[in-house]
Amino acid sequence: FLEMRLPLVMALLASLNAQSDTFVASAFLPASVLGFYFFASQIASQTSMLVANSLRSIFTAATARVRDDEEKSRASIRDVFSGSMVFMPLVSMAVPSIFDSFERALWQGKWAESRIPVLILSASLVYPVTLQLVAAPIAGVRNWTAAIRIDLLRALARIFPALIAGTSNSLLGNAPTNSGFVLAVSVGGALALKARGELSRILSHAGMPRHTIIYELYSTPLAALLSAVSAAGLAHSAAEPLRAVLGDRGAAGVECVIAGTVYSMLAVILLRFGYTATLERLVAALPEFMRTSARRLFVL
Repeated sequence: FLEMRLPLVMALLASLNAQSDTFVASAFLPASVLGFYFFASQIASQTSMLVANSLRSIFTAATARVRDDEEKSRASIRDVFSGSMVFMPLVSMAVPSIFDSFERALWQGKWAESRIPVLILSASLVYPVTLQLVAAPIAGVRNWTAAIRIDLLRALARIFPALIAGTSNSLLGNAPTNSGFVLAVSVGGALALKARGELSRILSHAGMPRHTIIYELYSTPLAALLSAVSAAGLAHSAAEPLRAVLGDRGAAGVECVIAGTVYSMLAVILLRFGYTATLERLVAALPEFMRTSARRLFVL
């Protein structure tokens, strides 16, 4: 029990990070607002959380093997950060690239007003999810104090913005969609800002140059955002003539497929030609049976 006391605190903080924003906001906002916000947040977070939860376990175990070597431990933090900042923006922004057309094909405009909150929340998740992955090596070397600090900051960045947004929306009497939008901007913005500051602090301590930190924090998220907007716009233009033939729902389905295909192609091109060195390191770190397939996929 004494050995597990700090990991148990981390488990408690993980549960606080799950739905504390919705729980706090529920004291001030009606179910219609919470449903709107909850829907947008769940849609935005599914792909990134699926990837992050899988990779965090792998990174923690991998770093645990080098916990006695301080330089290797710091190098593992730098590698996890670089790899996360390459892949997580592309994974996260895949959702808004297809959401508009997917929503029209499946729900026929029922959730159309959640398009902007989904975009905001998807973009704002990049830094928190990257921080979650960077926390894995920190837990792997049993630096429980730092790991607890990271999870505690993430919990506070959910609770206080939700409290402020819920109170202000309740006092102003905003419409449900406006209240959901304010809640998304408040919680998403606070999470992103807090995670960005914590990432800078951790990477500076791990020996990464400041200019490298700044470049990696902003380059891929901006490229992923532009790719998502471009893919969605191109797909909409290509599918628009089909509306008269296939109807709204059929044309939206075709648009969704085109948007997903174009975005995937742009992501692979960006990875292959924009981050070759990082990609080579990440592929080399894969299990041997996966390396050949990965090299073929990225034409390495």
